[in-house]
Amino acid sequence: MIALHIAAERPPAESAGRSLVAALVDRGMVVTACTARDAAALAIDTSSEAPDVVVAVGGDGTMLEAARFATAAEADIVGINVGRVGFLAEVEVGEVDALAALLADGSYGVKERMTLVATHKGEAHVGLNDVVVEKVASQQMISVEVDVDGERFLTYRADGIIISTPTGSSAYNLSAGGPLVDPRLSAIVITPVAAYSLFSAPVILHPGVALDIKIVHDRPAGCSVDGRASLVLEPGDQVKVTSGPALRLIDVSGRSYPETLRSKLRLPEGISGIQGTDA
Repeated sequence: MIALHIAAERPPAESAGRSLVAALVDRGMVVTACTARDAAALAIDTSSEAPDVVVAVGGDGTMLEAARFATAAEADIVGINVGRVGFLAEVEVGEVDALAALLADGSYGVKERMTLVATHKGEAHVGLNDVVVEKVASQQMISVEVDVDGERFLTYRADGIIISTPTGSSAYNLSAGGPLVDPRLSAIVITPVAAYSLFSAPVILHPGVALDIKIVHDRPAGCSVDGRASLVLEPGDQVKVTSGPALRLIDVSGRSYPETLRSKLRLPEGISGIQGTDA
């Protein structure tokens, strides 16, 4: 069974989603919707059964939303890109029929991606990209204590800190000056945002560690997981971050990671790419 999740109020996403539904039904596949909104937009039903595959139709934000459904169902996931960059959503709109044929055949490869789990007051949130703890008052930085496996590591005075997976290293982490990490690796990356400290370098840790993140002093902070599940952390509140269950992405493009970076970030190929010459 294939479940679809589409970007809200995006006509190109709805159009691509309907095309995929038709192509899958023509091949005898059972198609369902992840949410009632998806069902209404695509004129299909929801189901209480767990799907085998979740298809996200939109950009990387839609892919991150769909990852929640895939993780809960232990399903494979693939994305159709109708956004701008599409690091996670690899299939382009013109490849919908080819994707339907691949899903119907079932002989695709998968690549596993690490996730993170953020736990606050007994409630757990799973994210593919990152957990972000940041200030809520624009003119006030926050103080964040970070313990690694129960041992005090650092106290950051900053606008916030980003805890990212290798997959999420190309998102907020990159814009904050963090490293790009090959998503085939498993690691936890800590990157401060506008740190007021002599030490502001990103840190890469083993994926098996447990991070305890505590808000200190008298200023609250916000905590989000993949840009959602926003929590308000009061001074003294703590969030535990650990590795989560692996997410299985269907490998459609077969592109290497360096090739993906060059394509998605529109990187020049050396000096000749910068100067526009063969020198």
